[in-house]
Amino acid sequence: MRAFLPLVQLALVFIVVIWDVVLTGRIAQVRTLPRPFVFLTALADSCCSLALVIQLASTSAITGRSVTAVDWLWPATVVLFGVQALYSGCAPGS
Repeated sequence: MRAFLPLVQLALVFIVVIWDVVLTGRIAQVRTLPRPFVFLTALADSCCSLALVIQLASTSAITGRSVTAVDWLWPATVVLFGVQALYSGCAPGS
């Protein structure tokens, strides 16, 4: 049973990332949204997808050292999502 849990976690991560990409595409198509919000959404989604690829590539000890220069990507992605949430909460008409 314990060997099954990492596969479930990986499947959930992929489901969330795919949902995020689809939602970003839908947000980008809405013409009435402010351009800074659409930009923050697209940037956060791009960073999220890239950070996931880097995280999966650096899980082994062999390749882990080669990508340590981009360790800042996950915290930057979280900050971008936080700024996006703050912007959407403070935007006029929300």
